Parts: sequence; structure tokens; C-alpha cells
Amino acid sequence: MDIAPLQQTQQANPFSEFPPQYRFRTSQNSQTFAEIGKNLLELYLKSRNKELLPQIQCHLEQALTQNPYNLVVTEQLGVVYLIQAQFLKGLLKMYKLNTAKDLFCRVLEEEHTNIRVWEYLGKALLESGFLKGSLALRNLDAAEKCFKWIITLDPRNTYATRNLWRVYFAQASHSKAIK
Repeated sequence: MDIAPLQQTQQANPFSEFPPQYRFRTSQNSQTFAEIGKNLLELYLKSRNKELLPQIQCHLEQALTQNPYNLVVTEQLGVVYLIQAQFLKGLLKMYKLNTAKDLFCRVLEEEHTNIRVWEYLGKALLESGFLKGSLALRNLDAAEKCFKWIITLDPRNTYATRNLWRVYFAQASHSKAIK
């Protein structure tokens, strides 16, 4: 695998925030970046090594740049942003959560019954609902709708049911949670 740093070009590099060892030649095909990103994401999920996250993000973003219609990579990149948001605070956390939500919505435009992606979207909405401000309340309302939709698709989905309860408690609507 050729992982030499990118040559400086006249165009702005969207991956310039990454250290040189994470930058790759654009001649590699999208499938290679997608496979490497997928494998690294699986490794992260086993090891929980936070240091892998920037490398995973770089590979998946590069794959998505080369093939913007790859829904699997779009979903995986959303998961990476969702994971990264757990380690952040304030505006950066909100940015990562909003980016994850946008990516999940892009997947759901094509696969509107994909329960796993609905669960990810609900989690991103719920997490951003715990932040302060009026936007947080709107996110909790959207999370509520999201989890209700999951339950409509799969009435036995305990993940959605449990998180719907979390939404109700976060909204301080104990009467809804008791129903």
C-alpha cells in the first residue's frame, strides 16, 4: 500500500487538518480507501483505540470524495463522527453530531427502512439533545420521532424503546415515559 504524503496542489485540500502520515495519494481508488476504512473501523470497535479515529476518518472521507454515492462509506463515516463526538465538548461536539446526522440522513434518503441507520440517527439526535439551547429541544423532538419510527418498523426493538424513554425523561415529560 502506497501511503506517501500528498503533493501540494493548487486546490484546497479538504484533508489538510490531518497529519501527513494520514494523507494518501489520490491515485488510489475509492474501493481501497473504503476497505481500509472499514477494516480500521472494525479494529477500533474491537480495541477502542481512539488514536485510530483520525486515520479512519481520513480513509472514509477520501473514499467518499471519490465516490459520493457509496452509502456504506457514508454510513461508516457517520459512525466515526458519532464516536468522535463522545470525546468532545461544546461546539466541536455539536459539529461532529450534526455532520453525523447529515450523513445518516443522506443514507436514509435511499434506504428509508434501514433500521440500523435510523438507530444511529436517533442516537446522534439524542446526544445533541443533551446539549444546551433551544436547538437541543428540537433535536430531542426529532429523536422522539426517530425512535417512534423505528418502533413502527420493528415493534420489538428494545434499543429504540429504551432510548425513547431517555428522550421522554430528558424532555422532563415523565407522564409520557410512564405510558
